[in-house]
Amino acid sequence: MKTSFRFAVALAWMAVSAHGASLKKAEFTRVINDVRLLPSQQQPVPAKIGDTVSGQTAVSTGVASRAELRFPDKTLTRIGSNSVFKLDQADRTVNLEKGVMLLQVPKQLGGAKVRTAAVTAAVTGTTVMFEYDPNGTIKIIVLEGEVDVYLNDQPGVVRTLVAGDILIMNVNDKTIPLPGKVDLELLKKTSKLMDPTEFDPLGNQKHLADALQEQDRLKNNGELLKTAFEIVGRGTQVTLTTEARQEIFKNIVLADRAPPSGGGGGGPGGNNNAPGGNGGPDGGGPRGPIGNTNGNGNGNGPLQNNTFVPARPILNPGTTVFGAGSTIVTNPHATAFNSISGAVVTMQGTVYNPATDGFFNGYMYGDAPVFPEADSFLASRGSWFVFKGDALFISGNIGVNTTPGPRNVILGALGDVNFSATTPFAGVATDATWTLPTSVDALMITSRDGSITMDPSFALFGSGAFQDVAFYAYGSRSDVNIYGPSFGPFVGPEGPPEYTAPSGIHLPQGDFKAYAGRDIVADAAVIEARDVRLNARRDVKINSTTISAKTLLQIEALGKIQIQNSSQLVALSGVDPLAIMLKAINGNIEIADSFVDGTSVEMVSGNGSVLIGSSLPGSTVISADIVKAHVMPTGGELLVSNSILGRDTPAASSLIKLYGEGASGVRFSGDNTLNATAVDIAGRSVTIDAGGVVRLSHPANTRVFSDTANFNNGGTNGDFTNKAGVPVSVTKDIYDHKPTY
Repeated sequence: MKTSFRFAVALAWMAVSAHGASLKKAEFTRVINDVRLLPSQQQPVPAKIGDTVSGQTAVSTGVASRAELRFPDKTLTRIGSNSVFKLDQADRTVNLEKGVMLLQVPKQLGGAKVRTAAVTAAVTGTTVMFEYDPNGTIKIIVLEGEVDVYLNDQPGVVRTLVAGDILIMNVNDKTIPLPGKVDLELLKKTSKLMDPTEFDPLGNQKHLADALQEQDRLKNNGELLKTAFEIVGRGTQVTLTTEARQEIFKNIVLADRAPPSGGGGGGPGGNNNAPGGNGGPDGGGPRGPIGNTNGNGNGNGPLQNNTFVPARPILNPGTTVFGAGSTIVTNPHATAFNSISGAVVTMQGTVYNPATDGFFNGYMYGDAPVFPEADSFLASRGSWFVFKGDALFISGNIGVNTTPGPRNVILGALGDVNFSATTPFAGVATDATWTLPTSVDALMITSRDGSITMDPSFALFGSGAFQDVAFYAYGSRSDVNIYGPSFGPFVGPEGPPEYTAPSGIHLPQGDFKAYAGRDIVADAAVIEARDVRLNARRDVKINSTTISAKTLLQIEALGKIQIQNSSQLVALSGVDPLAIMLKAINGNIEIADSFVDGTSVEMVSGNGSVLIGSSLPGSTVISADIVKAHVMPTGGELLVSNSILGRDTPAASSLIKLYGEGASGVRFSGDNTLNATAVDIAGRSVTIDAGGVVRLSHPANTRVFSDTANFNNGGTNGDFTNKAGVPVSVTKDIYDHKPTY
């Protein structure tokens, strides 16, 4: 590593421009599957061998696709799948806009630059690999030679990488971290961009061989050690190697056995990532960390637990089943059935502290944050026990001992998480419920690329005060699904139906939060909690479901919100001051044949419509002291059909506010009732369909703000009436005089 100042950078770029022509043109020498040319302001065209790239033309690759291009000076680049890059005619620069590429610059040519939106790398007679995710991380691996890396907004300080170095950093980092080491031999064997069945051998072969030989020398001298960790494919997800996974299950330590007192940890390692010294006697502490200072001193301090706890969660391989009798001890480990071992085993957990370990997605999965609300929830609770697996089944009561560690628990997976009384594995003890013990303050269930699903056979109960639960499945194809048995027919505005099925989520003194990268689906389910918050990156679909809350029910979707088929959104008791907020950013809010009851109910659609109603009068009821619906100016229609808004008893609703500011205004269809002491309706047009009626409990306090009033016009349209159906007059004014929503 070296650090140099701005004048050194200027000298380096002078050297680049003095040797070799600009990288203005390249020829395809290999095209595998879907590779396309993207000329500026033109349609993409398939690439073929012999095609050339120049100017502002970009190159993109699809799934399982790769390409190789050569420049006239023999500089070579290979592009991985799902990648985009283009040339920069100004100098010897290629711009990697996303994906993976390999760049090799022959010796004595001066060099080239690879630029991303965050950092630039100067490549001088070097072979190097780049990975860039605009929403996540940057990864640079040097196969041979040297590379200088600098931040685009701070070009005065340079980090130099040498053969075998791997640099991983977030796109928003303000400093360049120290590099680690990568196994060049293993990389050569596993990288698709060096696959001998797809590509010819790279140039600079002597220098590539020298780099491999130097790593072999360091390994033989004990200066580099093989680790039990690997990063497979793209991203920064660290997992155990296959050999390490097998070893874990050969050497299981019983969870309830107290760990022996260990010796002191080893001293810090030397330069160039040399390992630290061995731990002291009496159980043996772990080897000291890799360091930057000289020396391999031996530690002699006491070690309370000789279990190695990594800085990031270890991935426990296979499917883990937390069935009846499974245990979690937050010091941290868990005992449960594992599909690879075929038995109940003890597996490693970690402890996560948001204050020191950073945002959750980065800690758990090496990804960028998606839902800031989830990070706020985690930070509010302090430290957490974390278990991470490939896939999870939660299939019964899990015993949790929080005495030696955190009182908050995270169970996470790369793939699916299922709550179910049945599993695909024979001989696993299961149950239909999990009652959180009072020793647990909060629980998060999380998935990176799979879905979280609660089957109709299962129920989750809170047993203590203020036990919060969060479901967090943030992948682009990840859903949160909560299924339950049907309750029977809709019973109308007098209240939700009785239900006896134990399935669903029951947290009468705690909060429930669900975050989904795609959809949240509640079908024939029961969800009850003090506060309920649902947030989906696409749609929220509530079907034949009862959601009961005490103080807040908030549903937000980037797509649409759909509440239908006898669904109930209600207060847990008649005295609960429940506020209900529904917000759809780009889609509709659709409430049909359902009952919504709270102190206040508000519905807002940004770019869609608000559709309240059904085919039968009175089948949709929104009962609240304040009922508000708002379609933003960029949206569509506010439609009320065969619905009852507001209430007469035990106390009349104080306000109904219906604002359809979209192009289609406000429309009423069928038989509707607005029960409130004050009603404001605003839209460029306000229409009551022919044969329709809007019954008003207080006609004198009803105001309509519209430039086009399609109602009470002698039969062409329907009428505003009193409760008995007799047409009445309402106060009318132009749309621009409407009060602030």
